Amino acid sequence: MNQTKQALITVIIPVYNVEPYIRRCLDSVISQTYTDLEILLVDDGSTDRSGTICDEYAISDERIKVIHKENGGLSDARNVAIEQMKGTYVTFIDSDDWVSPRYVELMYLALRESGSNLVICDHIRGNDVHYRFDERIPLDHSDSSRRLQLLECLHAVTYTSEEALHRWHGEYKDIETFAWGKLYQSRLFLESGIRYPKGYYYEDTIVTHRLYAQAGTVTYIGPKLYYYYQRSGSIMNSFSVKQMKDMLYMQELRLKWFRTHSYMDAYWRLYSKVIKYYMLNYVKVQDPSIRKELLKRFRKKYHRKNLRLRFSDRILFTCFDGVHSVIAWFYQAAGNIRRRS
Repeated sequence: MNQTKQALITVIIPVYNVEPYIRRCLDSVISQTYTDLEILLVDDGSTDRSGTICDEYAISDERIKVIHKENGGLSDARNVAIEQMKGTYVTFIDSDDWVSPRYVELMYLALRESGSNLVICDHIRGNDVHYRFDERIPLDHSDSSRRLQLLECLHAVTYTSEEALHRWHGEYKDIETFAWGKLYQSRLFLESGIRYPKGYYYEDTIVTHRLYAQAGTVTYIGPKLYYYYQRSGSIMNSFSVKQMKDMLYMQELRLKWFRTHSYMDAYWRLYSKVIKYYMLNYVKVQDPSIRKELLKRFRKKYHRKNLRLRFSDRILFTCFDGVHSVIAWFYQAAGNIRRRS
Protein backbone atom coordinates (compact mmCIF):
# COMPACT_ATOMS: atom_id res chain seq x y z
CA MET A 1 0.00 0.00 0.00
CA ASN A 2 1.30 3.45 -0.92
CA GLN A 3 1.33 5.30 2.38
CA THR A 4 2.77 8.71 1.55
CA LYS A 5 1.46 11.20 4.09
CA GLN A 6 -0.85 8.65 5.65
CA ALA A 7 -2.21 9.22 9.13
CA LEU A 8 -0.70 7.74 12.25
CA ILE A 9 -3.01 5.05 13.64
CA THR A 10 -2.77 3.86 17.24
CA VAL A 11 -3.37 0.19 18.02
CA ILE A 12 -4.18 -0.43 21.69
CA ILE A 13 -3.76 -3.95 23.07
CA PRO A 14 -4.45 -4.59 26.78
CA VAL A 15 -2.40 -7.56 27.99
CA TYR A 16 -3.04 -9.73 31.03
CA ASN A 17 -1.82 -13.33 31.49
CA VAL A 18 -2.10 -14.33 27.84
CA GLU A 19 1.32 -15.95 27.40
CA PRO A 20 0.01 -18.75 25.10
CA TYR A 21 -1.74 -16.28 22.77
CA ILE A 22 0.09 -12.93 22.77
CA ARG A 23 2.67 -13.78 20.08
CA ARG A 24 -0.03 -14.71 17.60
CA CYS A 25 -1.79 -11.41 18.26
CA LEU A 26 1.36 -9.30 17.99
CA ASP A 27 2.57 -11.08 14.85
CA SER A 28 -0.72 -10.20 13.15
CA VAL A 29 -0.33 -6.53 14.14
CA ILE A 30 3.30 -5.96 13.19
CA SER A 31 2.65 -7.56 9.77
CA GLN A 32 -0.11 -5.09 8.85
CA THR A 33 -0.04 -3.79 5.27
CA TYR A 34 -0.66 -0.35 6.76
CA THR A 35 2.61 0.40 8.54
CA ASP A 36 2.20 3.90 10.00
CA LEU A 37 1.25 2.53 13.39
CA GLU A 38 1.74 3.35 17.03
CA ILE A 39 1.30 0.07 18.92
CA LEU A 40 0.56 0.48 22.63
CA LEU A 41 0.81 -2.72 24.67
CA VAL A 42 -0.56 -2.26 28.19
CA ASP A 43 0.76 -4.98 30.49
CA ASP A 44 -1.91 -4.90 33.19
CA GLY A 45 0.13 -6.53 35.95
CA SER A 46 0.56 -9.91 34.28
CA THR A 47 1.91 -12.68 36.50
CA ASP A 48 3.09 -14.88 33.61
CA ARG A 49 5.60 -14.01 30.84
CA SER A 50 3.17 -11.82 28.87
CA GLY A 51 4.92 -8.58 29.88
CA THR A 52 8.35 -9.99 29.05
CA ILE A 53 7.16 -11.09 25.62
CA CYS A 54 5.82 -7.58 24.98
CA ASP A 55 9.22 -6.13 25.88
CA GLU A 56 10.92 -8.53 23.46
CA TYR A 57 8.69 -7.37 20.62
CA ALA A 58 9.32 -3.71 21.50
CA ILE A 59 13.07 -4.25 21.10
CA SER A 60 12.62 -5.50 17.54
CA ASP A 61 9.92 -3.05 16.42
CA GLU A 62 10.26 0.64 17.24
CA ARG A 63 6.55 1.23 16.67
CA ILE A 64 5.78 -0.70 19.85
CA LYS A 65 5.60 0.96 23.26
CA VAL A 66 5.00 -1.18 26.34
CA ILE A 67 3.23 0.29 29.36
CA HIS A 68 3.69 -1.77 32.53
CA LYS A 69 1.16 -1.05 35.27
CA GLU A 70 -0.48 -2.59 38.30
CA ASN A 71 -3.53 -4.70 37.57
CA GLY A 72 -6.59 -2.50 37.15
CA GLY A 73 -8.68 -4.46 34.67
CA LEU A 74 -9.41 -4.19 30.97
CA SER A 75 -11.10 -0.78 31.17
CA ASP A 76 -8.24 0.77 33.11
CA ALA A 77 -5.70 -0.63 30.64
CA ARG A 78 -7.56 0.86 27.69
CA ASN A 79 -7.99 4.20 29.44
CA VAL A 80 -4.28 4.46 30.27
CA ALA A 81 -3.42 3.92 26.60
CA ILE A 82 -6.07 6.41 25.43
CA GLU A 83 -4.40 9.09 27.55
CA GLN A 84 -1.04 8.39 25.89
CA MET A 85 -2.03 7.71 22.28
CA LYS A 86 -0.70 10.00 19.55
CA GLY A 87 -2.56 8.62 16.52
CA THR A 88 -5.24 10.50 14.61
CA TYR A 89 -7.18 7.25 14.66
CA VAL A 90 -7.32 4.38 17.13
CA THR A 91 -8.34 0.73 17.14
CA PHE A 92 -8.48 -1.84 19.93
CA ILE A 93 -7.46 -5.48 19.72
CA ASP A 94 -7.81 -8.02 22.53
CA SER A 95 -4.57 -9.85 23.22
CA ASP A 96 -5.93 -13.36 22.66
CA ASP A 97 -7.42 -12.40 19.26
CA TRP A 98 -5.72 -11.69 15.95
CA VAL A 99 -6.46 -9.73 12.80
CA SER A 100 -6.14 -9.88 9.04
CA PRO A 101 -2.98 -8.34 7.54
CA ARG A 102 -5.29 -5.77 5.92
CA TYR A 103 -7.32 -5.03 9.07
CA VAL A 104 -6.05 -1.48 9.52
CA GLU A 105 -5.61 -0.72 5.82
CA LEU A 106 -9.14 -1.55 4.75
CA MET A 107 -10.85 0.14 7.68
CA TYR A 108 -8.74 3.26 7.16
CA LEU A 109 -9.60 3.34 3.45
CA ALA A 110 -13.29 2.94 4.26
CA LEU A 111 -13.10 5.71 6.84
CA ARG A 112 -11.24 8.06 4.54
CA GLU A 113 -13.37 7.48 1.45
CA SER A 114 -16.73 7.44 3.23
CA GLY A 115 -15.99 10.52 5.31
CA SER A 116 -17.07 8.70 8.47
CA ASN A 117 -15.47 9.06 11.87
CA LEU A 118 -16.06 5.45 12.88
CA VAL A 119 -15.75 2.26 10.81
CA ILE A 120 -16.83 -1.21 11.90
CA CYS A 121 -15.72 -4.48 10.27
CA ASP A 122 -17.16 -7.97 10.59
CA HIS A 123 -15.42 -10.79 12.47
CA ILE A 124 -15.05 -14.53 12.80
CA ARG A 125 -15.85 -16.11 16.14
CA GLY A 126 -14.35 -19.49 17.04
CA ASN A 127 -11.46 -21.47 18.46
CA ASP A 128 -9.61 -22.49 15.30
CA VAL A 129 -5.99 -21.71 16.17
CA HIS A 130 -4.94 -22.31 12.56
CA TYR A 131 -7.45 -19.95 10.94
CA ARG A 132 -6.12 -17.90 8.03
CA PHE A 133 -7.86 -14.83 6.66
CA ASP A 134 -8.96 -14.64 3.03
CA GLU A 135 -6.80 -11.88 1.56
CA ARG A 136 -8.27 -12.07 -1.92
CA ILE A 137 -10.43 -8.97 -1.51
CA PRO A 138 -10.49 -7.46 -5.04
CA LEU A 139 -9.48 -3.93 -4.18
CA ASP A 140 -7.56 -1.48 -6.34
CA HIS A 141 -7.41 1.94 -4.72
CA SER A 142 -4.53 3.40 -6.76
CA ASP A 143 -6.88 5.86 -8.49
CA SER A 144 -8.62 8.21 -6.06
CA SER A 145 -11.46 8.67 -8.57
CA ARG A 146 -12.50 5.07 -7.96
CA ARG A 147 -13.89 5.89 -4.52
CA LEU A 148 -17.34 4.37 -5.15
CA GLN A 149 -15.84 1.18 -6.56
CA LEU A 150 -13.64 0.87 -3.48
CA LEU A 151 -16.60 1.25 -1.14
CA GLU A 152 -18.58 -1.25 -3.21
CA CYS A 153 -15.78 -3.81 -2.93
CA LEU A 154 -15.88 -3.39 0.84
CA HIS A 155 -19.70 -3.67 0.87
CA ALA A 156 -19.65 -0.41 2.81
CA VAL A 157 -22.87 0.98 4.25
CA THR A 158 -22.85 4.42 5.86
CA TYR A 159 -25.39 5.83 8.30
CA THR A 160 -25.71 9.02 10.25
CA SER A 161 -25.30 8.57 13.98
CA GLU A 162 -29.06 9.01 14.38
CA GLU A 163 -29.82 6.29 11.85
CA ALA A 164 -27.27 3.89 13.31
CA LEU A 165 -28.59 4.34 16.86
CA HIS A 166 -32.20 3.84 15.78
CA ARG A 167 -31.02 0.56 14.19
CA TRP A 168 -29.13 -0.53 17.33
CA HIS A 169 -29.48 -4.19 18.25
CA GLY A 170 -30.90 -4.90 14.81
CA GLU A 171 -29.04 -6.22 11.78
CA TYR A 172 -25.60 -5.31 13.18
CA LYS A 173 -26.17 -6.49 16.75
CA ASP A 174 -23.34 -9.05 16.56
CA ILE A 175 -20.65 -6.46 15.86
CA GLU A 176 -21.82 -3.06 17.10
CA THR A 177 -21.07 -3.19 20.85
CA PHE A 178 -17.53 -4.60 21.07
CA ALA A 179 -14.70 -2.09 21.48
CA TRP A 180 -12.55 -4.07 19.04
CA GLY A 181 -13.15 -4.47 15.31
CA LYS A 182 -13.52 -0.73 14.85
CA LEU A 183 -11.46 2.24 13.73
CA TYR A 184 -12.27 5.45 15.59
CA GLN A 185 -11.29 9.04 15.15
CA SER A 186 -9.21 9.56 18.31
CA ARG A 187 -11.03 12.80 19.02
CA LEU A 188 -14.21 10.82 19.73
CA PHE A 189 -12.53 9.88 23.00
CA LEU A 190 -10.36 12.92 23.59
CA GLU A 191 -12.94 15.66 22.99
CA SER A 192 -15.86 13.93 24.67
CA GLY A 193 -14.00 12.58 27.69
CA ILE A 194 -15.63 9.17 27.14
CA ARG A 195 -13.71 6.40 28.87
CA TYR A 196 -14.35 2.78 29.84
CA PRO A 197 -15.77 2.26 33.36
CA LYS A 198 -13.13 0.83 35.67
CA GLY A 199 -13.86 -2.23 37.76
CA TYR A 200 -16.63 -3.74 35.65
CA TYR A 201 -16.94 -6.60 33.20
CA TYR A 202 -18.63 -5.93 29.84
CA GLU A 203 -17.38 -2.37 29.96
CA ASP A 204 -17.97 -1.64 26.27
CA THR A 205 -21.73 -2.19 26.74
CA ILE A 206 -22.18 1.40 27.97
CA VAL A 207 -19.49 3.07 25.85
CA THR A 208 -19.72 2.17 22.17
CA HIS A 209 -23.18 3.63 21.49
CA ARG A 210 -22.05 6.92 23.03
CA LEU A 211 -19.13 7.00 20.59
CA TYR A 212 -21.62 6.37 17.77
CA ALA A 213 -23.52 9.42 18.96
CA GLN A 214 -20.34 11.51 18.80
CA ALA A 215 -19.26 10.25 15.38
CA GLY A 216 -21.75 12.03 13.11
CA THR A 217 -21.56 9.20 10.57
CA VAL A 218 -20.57 5.54 10.92
CA THR A 219 -19.69 3.01 8.23
CA TYR A 220 -20.04 -0.77 8.33
CA ILE A 221 -17.88 -2.85 5.97
CA GLY A 222 -18.41 -6.46 4.98
CA PRO A 223 -14.97 -8.16 5.13
CA LYS A 224 -14.29 -10.30 8.19
CA LEU A 225 -11.00 -8.84 9.34
CA TYR A 226 -10.95 -9.78 13.05
CA TYR A 227 -10.72 -13.22 14.68
CA TYR A 228 -12.54 -13.31 18.01
CA TYR A 229 -10.92 -16.27 19.75
CA GLN A 230 -13.21 -18.19 22.09
CA ARG A 231 -11.00 -19.65 24.80
CA SER A 232 -12.15 -21.26 28.01
CA GLY A 233 -11.63 -18.99 30.98
CA SER A 234 -12.10 -15.76 29.02
CA ILE A 235 -14.66 -13.21 30.22
CA MET A 236 -17.15 -14.15 27.51
CA ASN A 237 -16.87 -17.89 28.17
CA SER A 238 -17.02 -18.03 31.95
CA PHE A 239 -19.65 -17.26 34.57
CA SER A 240 -19.55 -15.74 38.04
CA VAL A 241 -21.99 -13.78 40.15
CA LYS A 242 -19.78 -10.71 39.70
CA GLN A 243 -19.95 -11.07 35.91
CA MET A 244 -23.69 -11.60 36.03
CA LYS A 245 -24.29 -8.52 38.16
CA ASP A 246 -22.01 -6.38 36.00
CA MET A 247 -23.70 -7.53 32.81
CA LEU A 248 -27.18 -6.75 34.12
CA TYR A 249 -26.05 -3.40 35.51
CA MET A 250 -24.48 -2.42 32.19
CA GLN A 251 -27.55 -3.54 30.27
CA GLU A 252 -29.80 -1.43 32.48
CA LEU A 253 -27.58 1.64 32.09
CA ARG A 254 -27.57 1.26 28.32
CA LEU A 255 -31.34 0.80 28.29
CA LYS A 256 -31.77 4.02 30.24
CA TRP A 257 -29.49 5.89 27.80
CA PHE A 258 -31.51 4.82 24.75
CA ARG A 259 -34.77 5.83 26.39
CA THR A 260 -33.38 9.17 27.57
CA HIS A 261 -32.20 9.96 24.04
CA SER A 262 -35.49 8.80 22.46
CA TYR A 263 -34.16 5.96 20.30
CA MET A 264 -37.33 4.04 21.07
CA ASP A 265 -37.17 1.33 18.40
CA ALA A 266 -33.76 0.31 19.69
CA TYR A 267 -34.94 0.78 23.26
CA TRP A 268 -37.66 -1.86 22.92
CA ARG A 269 -35.32 -4.32 21.24
CA LEU A 270 -32.87 -3.85 24.10
CA TYR A 271 -35.70 -4.04 26.65
CA SER A 272 -36.56 -7.50 25.39
CA LYS A 273 -32.89 -8.48 25.55
CA VAL A 274 -32.63 -7.38 29.18
CA ILE A 275 -35.63 -9.53 30.13
CA LYS A 276 -33.94 -12.50 28.43
CA TYR A 277 -30.78 -11.87 30.45
CA TYR A 278 -32.79 -12.07 33.66
CA MET A 279 -34.26 -15.36 32.47
CA LEU A 280 -30.92 -16.81 31.43
CA ASN A 281 -29.16 -15.91 34.63
CA TYR A 282 -32.05 -17.20 36.73
CA VAL A 283 -31.49 -20.69 35.39
CA LYS A 284 -27.68 -20.46 35.60
CA VAL A 285 -27.27 -19.21 39.15
CA GLN A 286 -27.68 -21.57 42.12
CA ASP A 287 -27.97 -19.14 45.03
CA PRO A 288 -31.69 -19.05 46.05
CA SER A 289 -31.56 -15.42 47.20
CA ILE A 290 -30.06 -14.28 43.88
CA ARG A 291 -32.62 -16.31 41.97
CA LYS A 292 -35.40 -14.68 43.94
CA GLU A 293 -34.08 -11.21 43.09
CA LEU A 294 -33.69 -12.07 39.40
CA LEU A 295 -37.23 -13.39 39.22
CA LYS A 296 -38.51 -10.27 40.93
CA ARG A 297 -36.74 -8.04 38.37
CA PHE A 298 -37.93 -10.21 35.48
CA ARG A 299 -41.55 -9.91 36.60
CA LYS A 300 -41.25 -6.18 37.23
CA LYS A 301 -40.09 -5.63 33.66
CA TYR A 302 -42.36 -8.14 31.98
CA HIS A 303 -45.56 -7.07 33.74
CA ARG A 304 -45.10 -3.40 32.89
CA LYS A 305 -48.02 -1.76 31.13
CA ASN A 306 -47.80 -0.83 27.44
CA LEU A 307 -44.93 -3.15 26.61
CA ARG A 308 -43.98 -3.09 22.92
CA LEU A 309 -42.70 -6.65 22.57
CA ARG A 310 -42.81 -9.09 19.68
CA PHE A 311 -45.50 -11.75 19.92
CA SER A 312 -42.88 -14.52 20.04
CA ASP A 313 -41.17 -12.81 22.98
CA ARG A 314 -44.46 -12.46 24.82
CA ILE A 315 -45.07 -16.20 24.49
CA LEU A 316 -41.52 -16.96 25.66
CA PHE A 317 -41.77 -14.67 28.69
CA THR A 318 -45.22 -15.94 29.64
CA CYS A 319 -44.05 -19.56 29.53
CA PHE A 320 -40.99 -18.75 31.61
CA ASP A 321 -43.09 -16.86 34.15
CA GLY A 322 -45.22 -19.95 34.65
CA VAL A 323 -42.62 -22.73 34.74
CA HIS A 324 -39.36 -20.99 35.66
CA SER A 325 -38.53 -23.35 38.50
CA VAL A 326 -38.95 -26.40 36.25
CA ILE A 327 -36.71 -24.85 33.58
CA ALA A 328 -34.04 -24.09 36.17
CA TRP A 329 -34.22 -27.66 37.52
CA PHE A 330 -33.70 -29.15 34.06
CA TYR A 331 -30.80 -26.76 33.37
CA GLN A 332 -29.05 -27.72 36.60
CA ALA A 333 -29.71 -31.43 36.01
CA ALA A 334 -28.26 -31.25 32.50
CA GLY A 335 -25.19 -29.50 33.90
CA ASN A 336 -24.69 -32.25 36.48
CA ILE A 337 -24.93 -34.92 33.76
CA ARG A 338 -22.34 -33.11 31.62
CA ARG A 339 -19.93 -32.86 34.55
CA ARG A 340 -20.23 -36.57 35.32
CA SER A 341 -19.75 -37.71 31.76
